[in-house]
Amino acid sequence: MYLPLYLPGFKKNIEEHSNLKKFVERKINSILVAPYSSESLKYTLNGLRSCPVRRRYLVIFGILEEHKKNNYQFVFSFESAKELDEKTVIFVVFGPHDDAYEIAKKITEIEVPFKS
Repeated sequence: MYLPLYLPGFKKNIEEHSNLKKFVERKINSILVAPYSSESLKYTLNGLRSCPVRRRYLVIFGILEEHKKNNYQFVFSFESAKELDEKTVIFVVFGPHDDAYEIAKKITEIEVPFKS
């Protein structure tokens, strides 16, 4: 099983859609068990993955070992992520389909430091 790490704002996204909280929690648990059974994103979101929640919502996340293996250059600052277990799933955003992609694109334009 993988370890979770939440970017600032991820849990706030869940609270904004509190009626979906139990569905999101189940999805997070299934992602932590099998993170590679998800859609690999492309283009400006290359290196991230997504999983649907109740059709119209998405959880967008990355897998640290995949980022290190493929040397992806955004979202995960390796200097500050050195001490994290490679079996860590970084949860980036949760929200309505189109909104989640837009937020993820904005996040990938900046480097997000990690604190373990």
